[in-house]
Amino acid sequence: MVIINFWAKWCAPCVAEMPILEQVHRTDDRVVFVGVNERDPAEQATAMARRTKITYRWVLDPRGDLAAEARTINLPTTLMISADGQVLAAKVGAFHSVSELERWIASGMATP
Repeated sequence: MVIINFWAKWCAPCVAEMPILEQVHRTDDRVVFVGVNERDPAEQATAMARRTKITYRWVLDPRGDLAAEARTINLPTTLMISADGQVLAAKVGAFHSVSELERWIASGMATP
């Protein structure tokens, strides 16, 4: 399963949830985390990734093409993708705790 999280440096809820995503990334090897920085200059996005100490992979989406393709409407947006590429779940808004994120992931794992 892949968790894709769309974020931007100016998005306070995005920044607040990044350490939560990082913690689950470090403890749940069933899930691959990928961040997508939307429209920030590369140096600013890199600085934010360093500041929040995320180690999961992330990519730049300088024009918002990936976000448009994913039909995000607000940040942060997090998508849960199955091994066969199906979107299992989407969440608009930040996760506020590790347990909230873990419950969300567990609900997707239970999806047939």
